[in-house]
Amino acid sequence: MVGWTLELLQSWGFTTELTCRGAIKLKIPGKDSSQARALTTHLDTLGAMVRYFQDNSRCALAPVGAWSSRFAEGARVTLNTDEHEYRGTILPLLASGHAYNERVDQQPVNWEQVELRIDEYCNSFQELENLGVQLGDFVSIDTGTEVLENWYIFSRHLDDKAGVAALLNALRLIQEEGHQLPCTTYLILTVCEEIGDRGSAVLSQYVWELVTIDNGVQAGTQHSREFGVT
Repeated sequence: MVGWTLELLQSWGFTTELTCRGAIKLKIPGKDSSQARALTTHLDTLGAMVRYFQDNSRCALAPVGAWSSRFAEGARVTLNTDEHEYRGTILPLLASGHAYNERVDQQPVNWEQVELRIDEYCNSFQELENLGVQLGDFVSIDTGTEVLENWYIFSRHLDDKAGVAALLNALRLIQEEGHQLPCTTYLILTVCEEIGDRGSAVLSQYVWELVTIDNGVQAGTQHSREFGVT
């Protein structure tokens, strides 16, 4: 994702910088450089990784980012190894109602209760290793994206792909139409927001204000709106 975004920005004529942490940084000179502003969003999103191999050739998983396994159950995924990509499904340990009856609805909800079944002929721990699967391999969750005629967009990972799309589109229009911003502006696209790593360390000392573009959590205790910016 970082490589794709870098190539896109460079194709639009922007000079980009890749930090040692993998974040993308770029500077847009403005009329006033003494009181710079900054906008930031994050390219990373939720996912999973292989935690250990089970004897039945399935993979136990650990979450990447803070999300419940209840939203992973039934998801189609891609297992990314060093050499190959394998398709698969995340399923509960007790997935069959025919076999487990009421126990299906009684099992706890946590990452210990789900497993990754890859779409390859594989019956043992050793056969899984022979496919090149390793501990720590990342699992990418399918987005299931739908763009409806009424402009509703459904997709996993809109946190924060929606914010990235909004920022990139604004950059494209600024470049295409030759706008000069009132003040010098820094754009920072980070890669570790979901796991709580630091992102502001790459900010210039001349930045006076920072605006973060991210999803607004919808909950009774949050002052947020589904149909607006808060």
